Amino acid sequence: MIYAKRPQLSLRAALLACALSLGFVATPFVAGDAFAQGKEKGEKAAKGPSVSPKLGKILKAAQDAMNTKNWKEAKAKLDEGAAFPDKSPYENYAINELNGFVAVNSNDFAGAAKAFEATLSSEFLAPEQKQPRLKAVIQLYYQIKDYKKVTTYGPQYLKESAGDFEMHVVAGQAYYLQNDFVNAAKYLTNAVEAAEKADKPVKEDWLQLLQSSYFEANNNAGLVKTLEKTVSLYPKANYWDQLLTILNKEINDNGKLDLEMYRLRIASGAKLEGDELREMAELTLQAGLPGEAEMVMEKATAGGKKSERDTRLITMAKNQATSDKASLAQSETSAKAAPTGEPLVKTGEAYLTYGNAAKAVELIKAGIAKGPKDADRAKLRLGVALIDAKQGAEARKTFATITPASPYARLGRLWSIVAAKGN
Repeated sequence: MIYAKRPQLSLRAALLACALSLGFVATPFVAGDAFAQGKEKGEKAAKGPSVSPKLGKILKAAQDAMNTKNWKEAKAKLDEGAAFPDKSPYENYAINELNGFVAVNSNDFAGAAKAFEATLSSEFLAPEQKQPRLKAVIQLYYQIKDYKKVTTYGPQYLKESAGDFEMHVVAGQAYYLQNDFVNAAKYLTNAVEAAEKADKPVKEDWLQLLQSSYFEANNNAGLVKTLEKTVSLYPKANYWDQLLTILNKEINDNGKLDLEMYRLRIASGAKLEGDELREMAELTLQAGLPGEAEMVMEKATAGGKKSERDTRLITMAKNQATSDKASLAQSETSAKAAPTGEPLVKTGEAYLTYGNAAKAVELIKAGIAKGPKDADRAKLRLGVALIDAKQGAEARKTFATITPASPYARLGRLWSIVAAKGN
């Protein structure tokens, strides 16, 4: 369950994020020789912030080096400019802008993060660039594994950009890697919800990390909910196995629901060992369903080898099924005349094991209307019969009518996922 892998944010993604946020850097700070020559020509100072002529020469040289992609020379000139005394706020901003751009192109992500972080509070950063710049800073700090910075700036960014599900994931990953599993779960949940709202796919690795966050935070309810989401989107056997193992511990401590748990394992594709299948066959025989026992034993002995126990169970199932099928019509007549609906439910279940889902649905519905011994159990079996009858939507409606506090409601919720995948 523990998800220890550090999800990677690609270098290309970080570079692209910065490039997109740096539209101002793409145009020169030094237009021609304006900074260096403007005063010499007696021209009036341009409106807006400006750089002193002496510093302008240095920045012009830095920008010339940038234009030829001589990043080392550009960095040297910018360092010279940074050491210039008595710089104005705009001059500091200009140097940080250029330093960040050079650092990104030199693969110096730590330097880029520091430089662009310094511009976040600047009055010269255009309002429309503040969120993209903040996102770039977060991504750069994630890239250099400064997760504390990510979780400092991540919530600030997401406060205004709540729909950016990918950045919710980045924040969740950063919290996870600092062992703050509660906040990791919070932001990863936000990511899932934001992606769903935007009609975008929820990625499997998000759900894996969310599972692990809830597991580490000892939040079993959150873990179960996430596993349910996972199997609905990625119905792999290992996810179903984890989910059903947890469910079995929660609702089946006395073993009374063993047969129902086995049935759900088969339907979902979760792992079942040979001995578990044999135990299931015995339980179906005890429940008076030899037809189901036959099917289960076929799975148990699919490898070809049969033990003495296997032979005994197969023979018992076949003999009882032969007798059972011959008496089904009479059982149906007797069930209809019975004072309660339980015999109708049982007879409907029998029909289901012999492949007659339509008759099973008819009789179980009649049994529920008449009043069975356990209405919630009967509704669960009706839902399963409806799935076999290719009526998944009706099955889901039926499962939803089970008493919420009943353990059958938990089973029904998972059968609903099976129904949704099959129909």
